[in-house]
Parts: sequence; structure tokens; C-alpha cells
Amino acid sequence: MNIQKQHVAFIVFAILAITTIFFAYQCIVFSSEIFHLQGILEQKDSQIGALEQKQSELQKNISIANIELSSANSLLGQKTNQISSLEQQLEDANSNIAQKQIELNKYNLQVSQIQDELTSMQEEINSSMQWFKQNSILPKNYSWALDIFQKRIIDECIYKGELNLACINYLTDRTALQIKYKSDIEAGSQDHLQSLEQTIKREGGDCEDYSLFIKAVLNYIKSQNQDVQIKSWEEGDSKFIVWPQNPTSGTYSYYPNSQKKLIGNLQSSYPYVICYSVDSASGHCRIAISQNKINSTSQISLLEGANIFEPQNGRYTGVIGCEYQICTSNQQTCYANANSIVIIISDSDIYEVKGGNWTSYSKLYDESNTLLQNFLKN
Repeated sequence: MNIQKQHVAFIVFAILAITTIFFAYQCIVFSSEIFHLQGILEQKDSQIGALEQKQSELQKNISIANIELSSANSLLGQKTNQISSLEQQLEDANSNIAQKQIELNKYNLQVSQIQDELTSMQEEINSSMQWFKQNSILPKNYSWALDIFQKRIIDECIYKGELNLACINYLTDRTALQIKYKSDIEAGSQDHLQSLEQTIKREGGDCEDYSLFIKAVLNYIKSQNQDVQIKSWEEGDSKFIVWPQNPTSGTYSYYPNSQKKLIGNLQSSYPYVICYSVDSASGHCRIAISQNKINSTSQISLLEGANIFEPQNGRYTGVIGCEYQICTSNQQTCYANANSIVIIISDSDIYEVKGGNWTSYSKLYDESNTLLQNFLKN
């Protein structure tokens, strides 16, 4: 009985010992695992600390990034507003450009129209200047009457180196040509300048038409290389033979109480039709014989000293600068002064006082050409 108790006690003790040893071992193993886990935990804590530090740095960086992003968003907003403003400005500029293009097209059209008008004006001016050139000399092969007249003035009006102006007038009225003074009113028309062919066909014209015709006669004689002195007549104590130049019979034409007046050499002189004021309401045209050729309004003063004769009878009537005065600039009312010259017709142009200034086709052409060149430059 005691043995069994001892045996049981031993068994119990052994079990307890084994259990103790087991638990001790388990404790050792557990302690080892705990120690190992503590190492791992320390590593994790270290890692967590590092992560927390990184997290802190990241949060700091995020905060900075947020600030920068906020600033960027603000700047982006400003830029967006600027872009929107620029887009509006661009839209306005495009609209303005479109409007300016419309205006430019209108301007170019106006410029083109002005250029066309200036070109047309120049063509008209050239045509007018050409008209005066064509009517500065008698038309060739126009009629047998004109041919006979031209031959007779060479044969019958030149004597001893002198061209008798009164003889020319005498033959214009006593040949088949029959050129007489006729006013435009008689023809039922307004005052205008006729061409030589119109004057011949109409058998006459008013003072400017008659003067233009006699100027062309002088140019014709000059073209025939006739080296003669131009002979006019004035009041005197003798008688001036009109025709024939060397009367051999008792029948001849003359002006009583008159004498000859030489007014220039035909080859070295230039004839001009000059029209002047008789009073504020009327005027008359005669012919001036000058040694100077004028080609522009600035040269009109060169006519000072030119002799003047009446083309309807060849009578000497005075000198430019004495009996006749050339209107000067800013003489607004010179046309009202007797014997003030207001129109001059040369072989290629007509000069006329307008608004106190002399103008001409050549001057108008130069002015229109200057305007045209300026338009082309711009």
C-alpha cells in the first residue's frame, strides 16, 4: 500500500517534474521568441520611426507642394485671365483689322478712282495742248481756197524784205477764203474758241478766232523760211500802202495819215494771241510779237516789251509793259482794269488768270502728274 503510494507519488512527482521542465522549456522557448519578437519589434519601431520621419518630411513636402500648388493655381488663374483678356484683345484687334481692311479697300478704290481721274485729266490736258499745237499753223491740203490764199500772201504781202500785216488782212477778206469777223452770238452759240478748220469753214470768227487764224498765218510764213521784218502801221503824216505793195497803176488800197512801224524779225520772233480787258464787262484779243518763247506760267513776264498789233487791220497798238499790262499774282480784280492781259495763247498752250494766279494746261499737267506720283508712292 505504501509502495503503491510511493509509486504514485513518484509518478506524480515525475509528471510534475516533466511538466515543470516542459513549462520551463516552453518558457525558455517563449522567452527566446519574445526576445526575438522584441528584436523584431525594435526593428519595426525603428522602421516606424523612420517612416514617421519620412511621413513628417512628406507631410512637410506636401504642405510646401500645396502652397506651391496654391500659388501655381493662383498664377494659373492670373494667366488664364490674361489669356482671356488677350483673346478678347485679339478678337477686338481682328475685328479692327477687318474694319481697317474694309476702309483700306474703300481707300484703295478711291485712290484707284483718283488715279483714273488724274490719268483721264492728263489725257484731256494732252489733248487740249495738242489742239493748240494743231491750230498753231494753217492746215495742210485743207482746201483749194486756203492753198491759193497761202500762195498769195507770200507773193503779194512780202516786199523788199518786209511782211505787210495789213496786206494779210486785206487778202483774208478779198480772196476765195473770205475770212471775216463774226461773233459767236451771230452764229447762235456761246463764246468759244474755234479751230482753224471751223473758222475757215464758217468763213469767220470773233476776235480770238480771228487772232488765232492770223497767228497761224504768221507761223506758216515763218515755216517757209521767209527772213522778213514784220511791218505794221500807225498814225503818221503819210499814207500806208495796204495792197499791192508796189502799185504800178492808179488803183491801190491804203490807210491815210499813217506810216509804217516795224515790230520785229519774223524768224527770231514768236506770235502770241493776247486777250485783255476793255472794261470790267468786255474784252478783246490781239497779237503780240515777242523775241522770247514762253513755256510755263513762270515765264510770262518775258513778254514784257513785246509789240502788239490788231489782226483785223494790221495796226500797231502798243507795247506790253506800257500800253498793256500783264496781270500779276494776287491781282484779284485785274480783269476790271483796261488793257490788263488776262489770256495768252501760245503755239502749244493757253495761259489764263484765275483767282489772281496764272494757270495753263502745262501747269495743270505738272500738278496732276505730281499728285499721281504721290499717290503711286503712297
